[in-house]
Amino acid sequence: MGYNKLAAPSKIDSFKSPTELAGAIQAPSGFMGSKYFSGAYNPAVCVQSCIGTNTHSHKHPRSDGTYDPCNFVNSYVLSKNGVPQGTYCSMYTTTWLKKISTNYGQWRGADQYTVSQSYGWTLSATDSGNVNAI
Repeated sequence: MGYNKLAAPSKIDSFKSPTELAGAIQAPSGFMGSKYFSGAYNPAVCVQSCIGTNTHSHKHPRSDGTYDPCNFVNSYVLSKNGVPQGTYCSMYTTTWLKKISTNYGQWRGADQYTVSQSYGWTLSATDSGNVNAI
């Protein structure tokens, strides 16, 4: 009998090397929203969503010139009853540590949803969330 662990994703430009997480991030604050992409696991779509969110927010700030920047994204595979469904992305204003990656999934009626291949991605140059600071 052997053990086969999936390799960590490669580094992606503009982000620090990915941090392996135990489950999905269960953050007490700073959640900006999530996106889901069907198909094979592809964390690049998550980091591109984070960058796209910052680009849009920078062009459309609040009246005082500030916006909520995406500085961290959690990418993972969401499975339903053991069958991978796609890549799930959660975006945050701040970086979160492995100790709060405690969302392993849930039951919804007879269906079990699980989290695997969870990684955290931190923007290399943190976005201040202020168009006047750039």
